[in-house]
Amino acid sequence: MSGTITVTRTEIRSNTEIQFFVMSPAELEYRNQNFVKNGKILFSKTEISDDKLTRKFTVIFLDEQSRLDYRNDSVISDFRSRKKQYNKSNNITSDVKFLVDQ
Repeated sequence: MSGTITVTRTEIRSNTEIQFFVMSPAELEYRNQNFVKNGKILFSKTEISDDKLTRKFTVIFLDEQSRLDYRNDSVISDFRSRKKQYNKSNNITSDVKFLVDQ
């Protein structure tokens, strides 16, 4: 049995006039219904730096299969695609780190 998977995404924008891309209320509800309430996502938190230029989003998944289910979900994938294009168009950089807890 695999352990939890922690995914941390850090995004940096050049100024605060550029908004960070966020999920719509419908996408958030979908995520909550399909991943949080059924225990696939154990924890999530968003932090904004004091200068408001960096956003750090941390998600802890139950296991690798839960992370893959999230990654491959069509609604989440569509959101991720739109976010990637938005970030590219607005010069928002992104870095992702994974931690596996055995």
